[in-house]
Amino acid sequence: MTRRWDWIGGALGLTTSAVDLWMFGGWGLDLAGLRGSPLGWAILASFVVGYTALGFALGRLYMARARALADAARIQRQLDLLEQRRAELAQSEKLAAIGRLAAGIAHEVRNPLGVIRASASIVREGLDEGTEDHRACELIEDEIDRLDGLIGALLAFARPARLTVAPTALGPVFDRAVALARESTALEVEVPDVPAQAAEASTVQADADLLTQLVLGLLVNASEAGARRAEVRASMDPERARLEVADDGPGVEEEVRGRVFEPFFTTKASGTGLGLAMAQRIVEAHGGRIAVDADPALGGARFMVELPRGGPAALTEAA
Repeated sequence: MTRRWDWIGGALGLTTSAVDLWMFGGWGLDLAGLRGSPLGWAILASFVVGYTALGFALGRLYMARARALADAARIQRQLDLLEQRRAELAQSEKLAAIGRLAAGIAHEVRNPLGVIRASASIVREGLDEGTEDHRACELIEDEIDRLDGLIGALLAFARPARLTVAPTALGPVFDRAVALARESTALEVEVPDVPAQAAEASTVQADADLLTQLVLGLLVNASEAGARRAEVRASMDPERARLEVADDGPGVEEEVRGRVFEPFFTTKASGTGLGLAMAQRIVEAHGGRIAVDADPALGGARFMVELPRGGPAALTEAA
């Protein structure tokens, strides 16, 4: 309930006028004499009314200022939301363009690359090992494999992946992602115990496969950045699940942290720049958010993911 500061101000003004008249009487003002004539009563009444009106007016001004500040804050929130929606729309248009580009590349380039690779392989088999021609054929095959990997990454990034939301415990997700990371990288991964809570309280409404892909992708990203050790952490509250993947690598420079989730942006010597963009899309499809900063414990990067415990407000696609 909004306080009526105008009435409060009027009451304070009335009280102040009464206190002042009492003090004036103590200082020798003949109040009784003033009350003995109509003019005196008019003076006293104007004094009291003036103080009361001043307090009332100041209260009204305070309320008007509070309303103006509230309106300004509301307008700023609406502007921020509008800017966020504009950025999301621009991102969606960019992703749609990438999807069309990926489909075109797959159709126009992948098949000819396969023919070129097969031809280079046939030619290489007829050459003596160690010769310049043999090495040239091997180089052709390696570069075609690299391009094919890039095309595959583009298609994976552009392909819609619908969420299959179900109660998901974080422990098995971590175990699976860490096992896969240990097979594909030399990363030493530690997983502190997920908080020991009741089974129902330690789950999140999410797609278990996509969460596994998310954690695995962050671990692979740490390994490719040069980390040797990583930690996967989790915490819960009634509303949100918080996941962290921290490493002892070189970290992410503060000036580029706002760009690491952009498609094709990478600080590595090699790579497609799609891994973290895919991670962000998985998180946002679950109605969450992801950020990166420096980890105080390991000294490298720390990727922080927040997911709503109840799942996304509306089922969306992760692509």
